[in-house]
Amino acid sequence: MTAIVAAALIMRSLISAVPPAIGAISSGLGLSSATAALTTTLPLICFSIFGLLAPSLTHRWGAVPTMSAGLLLAAAGSAVRCLPTTAALLAGTTLIGIGIALANVLVPVVIRRFRPHSVAASMGWYSASMGIGAAVASLVTGPLLSRGFTWKVALAVWIPVAVAACLVWLWAAPRQCHMADPNDQRADIDPVPRVEHSGWHEVLSAPRTHVVALFMGLQSLVFYTELTWLPDQITAHGLPVWAGSVGLALFNGIGIVAATIYPRLVSGRHGVAVLVLGSLAYAAGLALTLTGAPGLWLAPCLLGFMQGGTFATALLLIANTGDPSHLPETSAYAQGIGYLIAAIGPVALGALHDAQGSWSGVVLVLVLAVAVVGTVGVGLVRHEQRP
Repeated sequence: MTAIVAAALIMRSLISAVPPAIGAISSGLGLSSATAALTTTLPLICFSIFGLLAPSLTHRWGAVPTMSAGLLLAAAGSAVRCLPTTAALLAGTTLIGIGIALANVLVPVVIRRFRPHSVAASMGWYSASMGIGAAVASLVTGPLLSRGFTWKVALAVWIPVAVAACLVWLWAAPRQCHMADPNDQRADIDPVPRVEHSGWHEVLSAPRTHVVALFMGLQSLVFYTELTWLPDQITAHGLPVWAGSVGLALFNGIGIVAATIYPRLVSGRHGVAVLVLGSLAYAAGLALTLTGAPGLWLAPCLLGFMQGGTFATALLLIANTGDPSHLPETSAYAQGIGYLIAAIGPVALGALHDAQGSWSGVVLVLVLAVAVVGTVGVGLVRHEQRP
């Protein structure tokens, strides 16, 4: 898991480092709220477009080389976006989005191929590692800005981290793939066998694929909307910038706990009850963002726990696709369509806030999205638990 953990540590941190700095970026570059929200939305669009291209690249080059290229692109983007122009910010953000898009699709493939007997646990640890990276990134940005550092310096902190993660991946991934199963003659550095044709027709004709994509999309919409605007929701109650950064760190950090246990709970005999109670907790967390302290501080805790668990569950549902040979296409479609849905959230709901002058309408939309996620999740779990 060393290679996967190294990759996971930068797959959210490079994005979650930005929201606490959106105000500084906007004032420094003269950006509107909608343009500033592109720092979150552009990666989501890239996740969608380039995630759909990942299977063809994987079948041509192999999973490890394709994922390596993605991580290197993300590291390059982390450097480019620190240049002091709007074009560089958006270009670097796009490179990060392309790189992470390729890695997003391939992680479930690699885990299903090399850890087939512990998919739920492996997805949990992968999601937890993403949460650690995201939490640290969220926590670091605010204090750096409060101490007088520019937004460029706050984001540049992550350049050496991204480079280090790439080096660990390049060193560990081929070795761990070789050691995955010494009795499996197919085990080599490429966990996806090269095939003569893709499985797109079979994948797209399966109703489950579209339902999983809806689950992935709506849970991502809620997550990335809160990732972008939670600091502003907190500071709207008169709290300082560092409080927004701490709240976002809680949002990302507490998800680590849920990511390690939630998929196993959902896979168990009480999976339906877990999803129903989880949806209620998610909705409660959203509602608490409209209150003042102390309830306001409970909001990121509830939201963080549920976003970690729900995201890990989405990856588990993707990895549990029936035919492993179709997993690259299933993962690409679920994440490609899912992140396209998610891309609507930060910009559209940011615009809704600007139009209303409050966060109440945004919270209502997100609560409805959580209700649909819970309903869809219950249907999927019930179907998969049938004898």
